Amino acid sequence: MNLENSELFKRYIHELTRYLNYEDSNMAVKDLKELIEEELGSDFEEDKLEKYLKKLGHPYNFASHYDNKTSVLVSGKNYDIYTRLLKILSIVMLSSLLISYYKGSFIKVGISSFLRVVLGLMLNIFISLTISFFIAEKVKTTKMISSLLKDFNIDDLYRNLKYKKVNPSIEILIIIYSLVIFIAMISLKLHNEDYIYKMFQAIFFLSILRDVNKLSESYYRKFVVFLMIITDLTTLIIGFKLLKNPFIVKNILRRAIIILMLSTIWDVLSALIKIIKAKKGINRPFLE
Repeated sequence: MNLENSELFKRYIHELTRYLNYEDSNMAVKDLKELIEEELGSDFEEDKLEKYLKKLGHPYNFASHYDNKTSVLVSGKNYDIYTRLLKILSIVMLSSLLISYYKGSFIKVGISSFLRVVLGLMLNIFISLTISFFIAEKVKTTKMISSLLKDFNIDDLYRNLKYKKVNPSIEILIIIYSLVIFIAMISLKLHNEDYIYKMFQAIFFLSILRDVNKLSESYYRKFVVFLMIITDLTTLIIGFKLLKNPFIVKNILRRAIIILMLSTIWDVLSALIKIIKAKKGINRPFLE
């Protein structure tokens, strides 16, 4: 058997690169292949590979030597996602400003009011992303430490096969709901509706917190699913409160809130379905 045909090697690589960025992942895989081929040759028995991987230890231990690209709060793959989302949300912010301009929202608006709107959106993006990734980083670190403190078991490499993988295309969903929220926030800031504005800030933060942790963890495991439920239910409570607000009742923003709530209901239902399946034994390890 060679490395290209070994499912065990693929699973080890998967866990090894789970939290690494693209460049570090390639370097780690290349080095691991060289170590294995130097020890076992290009053709070997599966049990010999298993013994050697046990000797190397947990993939997270091997990965720790390659996590070079870091910032103060975020590292590895999370750093790449963080910078990418900053760029994406900055473009979404500019798009929301252009849409609001063509809608006539900035007619008779002074430069100071315009800058106040822009600054508010920029701060909201930066603070929401930074706090969300700080939490994601803490979760990642806790999982890695707890895994390293236990004896490495080859069977652990196959655990994630039992979980549904997060689709990276949720970034498209982030773009859509961010655009809706930003346009609403622009209108609210210009009308000095600070209370409702803060509620939309909260909805944006909760949505980003949920989806950042999905992207960071890659799988719908226990933490991600329960975070989905907490953030989604909180968002729905805020949404119902907003629908009763007199300003919202008479405003087109009501439609935006309904759209956001429908997408949130879908998300929380998908989380509940995963829990129900787990309790029935369809995906039992999820509860561990």
